[in-house]
Amino acid sequence: MSRLVLCSVLLASCAHPDPGAVPLRRLTPTELNNTLRDLLGLSGDGWYDEQHPYDEESGAVAWPWAFTPDVPVDGMEGMAEGQVVSPVFAEQVERAATHFSTYTATAPRFWVCEPEDLDADALSACAHESVLKLAARAWRRPLTKDETERLTLAFDAWEREHGTLDAITLASRALLQTPQFLYLVEDGAPGRREAFALASRLSYTLWDSMPDAALFQAADRGHLGSEREVRREVRRMLADPRARQAVAHFHRQWLGLDGLQTRRTDLATHVARYAPDLATQDPYEALELWSGALNGLRSAMLQEVDLFVTTTVFDGPGTFDALLTGDRGWVGTVDVDGELTVDTAALYPGSTVLDGPVVRSELYDGNYGYGLSLAPAQHPADRRAGVLTLAAPLAARAHPTGPAPILRGAFVLDRVLCTSPGSPPDGAALTPPPDLPADATGRERVEALTAPDACAACHRTLNPLGFAFEAYDALGGWRDTDAGRPVDSSGTVVLDGEAVAFDDAVGLAGLLAASTRARDCYATRWARYALGDASIALDDPRFKAVRERFRADGDVRGLLEELAVTEAFRFRGGAL
Repeated sequence: MSRLVLCSVLLASCAHPDPGAVPLRRLTPTELNNTLRDLLGLSGDGWYDEQHPYDEESGAVAWPWAFTPDVPVDGMEGMAEGQVVSPVFAEQVERAATHFSTYTATAPRFWVCEPEDLDADALSACAHESVLKLAARAWRRPLTKDETERLTLAFDAWEREHGTLDAITLASRALLQTPQFLYLVEDGAPGRREAFALASRLSYTLWDSMPDAALFQAADRGHLGSEREVRREVRRMLADPRARQAVAHFHRQWLGLDGLQTRRTDLATHVARYAPDLATQDPYEALELWSGALNGLRSAMLQEVDLFVTTTVFDGPGTFDALLTGDRGWVGTVDVDGELTVDTAALYPGSTVLDGPVVRSELYDGNYGYGLSLAPAQHPADRRAGVLTLAAPLAARAHPTGPAPILRGAFVLDRVLCTSPGSPPDGAALTPPPDLPADATGRERVEALTAPDACAACHRTLNPLGFAFEAYDALGGWRDTDAGRPVDSSGTVVLDGEAVAFDDAVGLAGLLAASTRARDCYATRWARYALGDASIALDDPRFKAVRERFRADGDVRGLLEELAVTEAFRFRGGAL
C-alpha cells in the first residue's frame, strides 16, 4: 500500500471513528399510537372517534390502542433489551392492524387524489398509487423496486377477488404488521445513517412519532447530510407541539411515575386533610370514593408535572437548573363524577394562585369520570424547588401512611446521580423493626433499622438523600411535624467528590442542580433514550462534548440538539 493511500485510510478512520453498534428497536406503545395517528391523520377528537369510538370485540377504547408496555430498562421504555415480543403483543398488533385498516380508505392522509366521482378504472389507479404512498410512509423510506412490484402484485390479486376498497383494507392490514413498520430498521453498510433512517431517528427522539412531510422531504433531497442541516431540522421540530408531548413523556419515565396510580394510600391517615367530606360517610362508600379521589388527585399531579416540565423547557429558562429549582406549579380542583371535589391546593399550603390560563381536562378510568381544573401557582420558595419536590414524584415513593425515605433516597441516587443504590442483604425484608418509643419519628425508625453494619455501608449515602424529603407526606403534601415533633430534613451528601450539607429538599435540589454528576447523568439518560441503548456509560467518549457543553450551560433543548449531531446519532456501526 502506498504512503498516500495509507494516509487517506488513516485520515478517514480518524474523521469517522466507530459510532457504536445500533440496536434493532421496536416502536414503543406510545410511538405506535402516535405513528398510527400521524400515518392516517387521526386525532384525539377527530374523524375516527366520531365514527367508531370503541372496539366492540375487545371492549377497549380504540384510541389510544392498548399495547402491552415495554419492560422498563433503566426506567425507560424503548430500550432494545426490554422489547421481547410476546404472543400477547403479537395478537394486539394483529387486532390493531385489523381494526385501523378498516378506516384507511376514509383516512385524511391516504388518498393521493380526490376519489369521489371517479370511474372504476380511475379509482383503481388512484388506489394503487395511494397504497404505494402509504407503504412508503409506513416504512418511513422509499420502496425498493422489488417491494413495489410485490406490493402491486398483491394489491392486484386482492382487488380482483374483493374489489378496490376491500383491497385497500387488506393492504393496510398487511403493512401495519410488517417489521418495517413496527421496527426502526436501518439497512445498509455501516457509515452515515441513510437519510430516511436518520429522519426517523430524529422524529422518534423529538416527537415519539414518524417524520412529517417536511422531514421526509429533507431526507429525499439530501438535506440531512451535514451537521448544519440536522441542527436546522432539530430546531424546527422542537418548535412543534409534538416536541412538548415527547419531552413530557421522557420526564414521566425519568421520574418513574408509571406506578403512581397503583400506590396504596391509607384513608384514615389522610382523609381529614385531602377529602374531609368522606369522614362522615359510610365506611364502605367512603373507601370507594377515596379510591376515586386518589385516581383524580394523582391524575392532577401527573398533569402538573407535564405542565411544569414543558413550560420550563419551552417557555421558561429551559435549563436543568430551572427543572430542579423552579418554584412554579399548578393547583386546582378535581371533580369525581359529581360526587366529590378534591382541592389539590391541600398539597401545597401557602401557595399563591397566579393569573394565567386554567388548564381543564376530562378523564375516565373505567369507573369514575373526572373533571380536572388546574391554575398556575407560585409555591413558597422555602418549601418547593423543582420537579423533585412536586407531589407526583414524592407520592410515587411512599408508604400507605407516610413517606418512604429509603425509596426516595434510592430514586435520587439512581435516577438523578446514575449511582446504584446497592442491594439489601439477604433477609433484610424479614428483619423486624427496632423497638422504639411510640412517638419516634419516621427518620429515627429508618436510622435504627439501617444501623447494622450489613446495611450501614449503603445507607450512609442513601438515607440522607431520602431524609431531605421528610417534610412531604405520602401524597407529597407539605408537613411541618412528624409524630408531633418538627421534621428534620437536614443531611450531608458527597457530590462531585465533596461532602456538602443541606437543610432540606430545597437545599438539596440546589446542590443537585449544580452537580456535574447530576448533569452528566441527565445527559446520559437522554443519550440512552435516543439510541434505545441502556448500556451507554456515564463516561462514554462518544458523548464527551455533549456532556461538557451541558455542564456549562444546562440548556435542555441545546442538549437535544447536540445529541442529534453526534456521530453516534448521525452515523452507525454494526448492528447489535
